[in-house]
Amino acid sequence: MIDNENLPEIPKNWVWTRLGEIVDSLKGKKPEKLGPKNDALNIPYIVIRSFEHKIFEKYTDGNGCELCDKEDILIVWDGARCGLAGRGVSGAVGSTIVKLICYELDKSFIFYLIQSKYDNINKRPRGVGIPHVDPNVFWNIPVPLPPLSEQQRIVAKIEELFTNLNAGIKALEKVKTQLKRYRQAILKYAFEGKLTREWRELHKEELEPTSVLLEHILKNRRERWEKAELGKMQRNSRFPKDDKWKNAYKEPMRLIHRPDIKLPRRWDWTSLDTLTYFIVDYRGKTPPSSEKGIPVISAANVKNGKIVLDKPRFVSQETYDSWTTRGLPKPGDLIVTTEAPVGEAALYPQDRTYLLTRRVLACQTLGVENFYLMCFFYSDLARDYLNEKSRGTTVPRILKPILFSMPIPLPPLLEQQKIVEEIEQRFSVIDEIEKTVEINLKKTERLRQSILKKAFEGKIVPQNPNDEPAHLLLEKIKTEKTKKNQRKSKKKREKYRQKRLIDYGT
Repeated sequence: MIDNENLPEIPKNWVWTRLGEIVDSLKGKKPEKLGPKNDALNIPYIVIRSFEHKIFEKYTDGNGCELCDKEDILIVWDGARCGLAGRGVSGAVGSTIVKLICYELDKSFIFYLIQSKYDNINKRPRGVGIPHVDPNVFWNIPVPLPPLSEQQRIVAKIEELFTNLNAGIKALEKVKTQLKRYRQAILKYAFEGKLTREWRELHKEELEPTSVLLEHILKNRRERWEKAELGKMQRNSRFPKDDKWKNAYKEPMRLIHRPDIKLPRRWDWTSLDTLTYFIVDYRGKTPPSSEKGIPVISAANVKNGKIVLDKPRFVSQETYDSWTTRGLPKPGDLIVTTEAPVGEAALYPQDRTYLLTRRVLACQTLGVENFYLMCFFYSDLARDYLNEKSRGTTVPRILKPILFSMPIPLPPLLEQQKIVEEIEQRFSVIDEIEKTVEINLKKTERLRQSILKKAFEGKIVPQNPNDEPAHLLLEKIKTEKTKKNQRKSKKKREKYRQKRLIDYGT
């Protein structure tokens, strides 16, 4: 019996016990024959993905395996998710999984109880390299045991409430999907000129053709290059005698038109290379890390138009100074990833200094709103191009020449500004709705835990005084458990005796 002095009060006809007193376990085994499904191998081999997502990757013939039914409770015993409970599948129990054997109990009651204890089990594992469920923690889980009939009523009520809760979660997830589609619809309309169609008609006299804007861009691009090159030569005490050095200038990559997409009048197709000039591209090895200093932006830190530093990495000021001799990005510059993931974009932050590692480019833009260009990377037009042109199976990447030849629809500058305004206005509404959805999703998880907590405190269904008291049920369980273990022990001794007889040749 468990010491219940420090445990919550439970109904009179309940009793406190330990999990190890009312259930047993069988550890799964890795079978000798394991592979794709065929006539000989037709029993699913159960792993975590099997009971979580009904995914069966390997099969066995069942020889030497522990088998489970859909009603059986399975526990992940080894690995990062140790303590996770699952059910609803039948097959051969995997080597990292344990099947629970329940005596005179409602299996669903025990399943929900263990689900409610997942954090406690998972955060107190045993082992250094590969974590395992700590038996001392698991088998000593306090169990508030109600009468069997009340267990069944509790399970029915939990499943009724969870059904309603899951319907709410499904509705919230649907809203998230719809918002994602709405974002894409906004971007599609923006870069096809449909978002500003009415505005464009009202301001058509103010809009100059994009061809004029492109001329200014190309002129500005060349002037910047010449100024930078001249500065380099002067710093090296070199003074050109003529203008032949200007012949080294490379024109931007050719314009790529999309005949399948009709752009509005005064719009034109151009390339990313035309719209960008100063490129910061740090090649070479990853710089050594430091405990503090300058935060590092890698490809993994650029997500959905933002810089995300969940687990920040730093470099020292000395490393930063030596790493940035080739130029520094300025606030608002476009950041683009070229490898795993490809084509994630953001604007260089204004609040502090960061170090860009390889796979991340920083570009100054010409004649285009930076936010307009950043949003374009998340449109279907850009994603289709990047997915088609990326190379590599395990680590997708895109070469710079291919990235900078990406076709981009370019409107007049005034219309770009209007498009940015419209996108920001609509996205701000979507952001607020998404925040509300996420808050409600977190609430549903807290509500789920609250339901389980009340269930195992005896507060979810009324007690019936005619139910058989739980202490009598506990005695039956212990008796049945003892008998089964004795039979198991006798069978094991007989098996050992037979083996010894064979060894002695008698």
